[in-house]
Parts: sequence; C-alpha cells; structure tokens
Amino acid sequence: MMVLVGFMGAGKSTVGRLLADRYGLPFVDADEAIVQAVGVPVPEYFASHGEPAFRDVERRLVLQLLAGPPGVLALGGGALGSPEVRAALADHDVVHLEVELAEALSRAGDPAERPMLARDDVPELYDARQPVYRAASRVAIPTSGRTPAEVADAVARALSGRTRPRVVLVGPPGSGKTAVGRLVAELLGCGCVETDREVEHAAGIPVAEVFVDVGEARFRELERQATLAALRTDGVVEVGGGAITDPEIRQALGEHVVVFLDVGISDAARRIGFDQSASMVALLPRRSWLKHMEVRRPLYAQVATWTVDTAGRSVQDVADQVVELVQGGSA
Repeated sequence: MMVLVGFMGAGKSTVGRLLADRYGLPFVDADEAIVQAVGVPVPEYFASHGEPAFRDVERRLVLQLLAGPPGVLALGGGALGSPEVRAALADHDVVHLEVELAEALSRAGDPAERPMLARDDVPELYDARQPVYRAASRVAIPTSGRTPAEVADAVARALSGRTRPRVVLVGPPGSGKTAVGRLVAELLGCGCVETDREVEHAAGIPVAEVFVDVGEARFRELERQATLAALRTDGVVEVGGGAITDPEIRQALGEHVVVFLDVGISDAARRIGFDQSASMVALLPRRSWLKHMEVRRPLYAQVATWTVDTAGRSVQDVADQVVELVQGGSA
C-alpha cells in the first residue's frame, strides 16, 4: 500500500487522489474514514471527547486500513504518534510529503476545521513531528511551491526507482520453482532469493527440521519474515509453497509481478519423489500433497499476474516463458 504522511497542509489528500487515479487504486483519507466511523466531524469529536479519545479511534482505524487491500492512504498529521501505527508502516511504501510550516499554515484553511491549529505550540509540534515522518518514510518529496500534480509526478518517479523483485515465483513442491527461478535469474542477469533457504539461514537448520523440531507456528513466523524481506530485494524471488496461506504475504504479493508455476501430481511426484526428498516435501506424501493443493491452488491463482503450466515441460522451456512474460507482458 502507498501511504502518504506529513504535517497538516502538506497536500496528502489532494496528491493521494491524483496518485490513486494514476495507478487505478482506491483512495482512502484516514480523517474522512474517521468521520464516517464516529458519525460527526473531527472538530466536533475533538470538542466532545478530547484528543486522546480521537487518537485511539484513529489508531484502531489506521491499523485496520493498513491491513486491508492495496490502495493509496493519506494519514492525518498526528497518526504517527502511535508506536503501533509506526510499526505497521514498515511493510508499506511510505511517502513523506514535506512542507514548510508557513506554507502548511497557509494551506490549512479554516482553523475551525483543524483542531490542532487551536494549539499554542504549533511550531513546536511541527518540529517534533518532522523526524517521526522522516524515520517512517522511504521517500521524501518537497511540496512547497509545487502544484499537487507536480508533487504526484515526483512521487511516481521516486517510487518507480524503488527496489523490488523483477518477478516472484509461487507454486507447490514439485512445480520447479527453484530450478526455474535460478535459470530465470541467469537469463535476466540478476540474483535469486529462495525464501526456504533464508529460513534455514535464520534458524541454522534445514527447513524440514525447523518444521518438525520447532513447530509449524515458528516455521510460519520465520517464513513470513523471510518472504516480506525478500519482497524488498531485486531480482527473482522464489516463495515457499505454504507461504501463500498467510494473509499478510498474499496482501504483499498483490503489489508485485507474480507467476504461479502450476503442476499436477504426476509431474510433482516424478520431479521430487515423496519418499526420498530431504526437503519439506518429505513431510508431504501424495495424499497430503493433493489435499494441500486443493486449498492452495485458488490462493496461488488469486495472487498470480500470470499462471504457467509446467506439466511435461523442461526447466528451460518454462524459464523462457517466464522471462517472456516479465519482459513483454504476454506469452
């Protein structure tokens, strides 16, 4: 999700709507969402319940929005006062719209609509919030003296240069993700990250041992961390077969180019075997594999930009098709 932060008057709502239109994404103004939730304007809620009550409503609503589907979200100037909100922003594209205090106040409009303008310490508040915005954001865009359209263009240019995978491969054991991923990386001239290997590095033991000795809950936690970290790297990312069951991972994959390598039971069994593998598939005999695929195939398809059938095909053939898709957008 793209999240705009900054002081009041920075233009978050106006710029956010322009960016949402540009990318074909929904736009949410957190302050407007709060008004819908509490049923009264923000100044009225401030006057009736006080700032602490407002911040509590804001915190809960923002956390809910951040856990929702991809879009563009404009946060109120004080939303980052919550440690929980700051922590939740770590997995999103946060853009700080910088604005000089004098220009912010000139843009802020009617003080009656901005309860924070009634404070006597607005300059001190401005100074205190700037390092918080900077620490939470990946991109900072100056807005003073620029039109909203110019700011939106600057945000788009900045985000286009962010580090992200060229392609993410998902699929079950036996789909050929590892072999295909390495060859695709070679063909594209980039690196390849295998999240199962990252889990092994973090745990210090093979994946199957993590699953058996430490337990599935801990394994999934390590898998989630490894996958979300991998999605902030460049090159090719190969995601473990069961990671797709994690809603947070599925949400994160929604912002990437994802290829689902589909495979049937006969090809999977031929490629990896169910009784001699030292990897996670040793825990997935034939019947269990089929049961898992019944649940997971719709999830793979849900996040996939493209689906590639690997049945009866060589690694080279599949890798060539993936590269063609990534480079040209059609097979």
